[in-house]
Amino acid sequence: MPEVNVIRTGQRFDFSTHTEFQQQVQAVLKDEAMRTLIVDLRATQYMDSAALGMLVQLHRKMLDRKSLILKLANAQGAVRETIEIANMQKLYEIV
Repeated sequence: MPEVNVIRTGQRFDFSTHTEFQQQVQAVLKDEAMRTLIVDLRATQYMDSAALGMLVQLHRKMLDRKSLILKLANAQGAVRETIEIANMQKLYEIV
C-alpha cells in the first residue's frame, strides 16, 4: 500500500503560518517511502497569496519525486474558490 502523508492547515493559512507549514513540510520530506502527500484544508477558512506561494514552493520541492501524487483536500467556500482562481489544479489533484 502506498505511503500517505498529510499536512493539516489551521483556520488561517497565511504568512503568519509559514514557519509551522515549513516545519510540517520538512518532516514529510524525510519520508522516502512517501507516494502521496495530502494538504488537508478542512479547518481552513482563510488563505491568502502567501499560502498560495507556499503551495507552489511545496510543489517545486516535490518535483524530484516523479511518482509522488500531490493533493489538496477538503477545501471549502472562499478557500476552494481561491485555489480554483489560482489554477492550483494544474499542480495538485483537488479532492
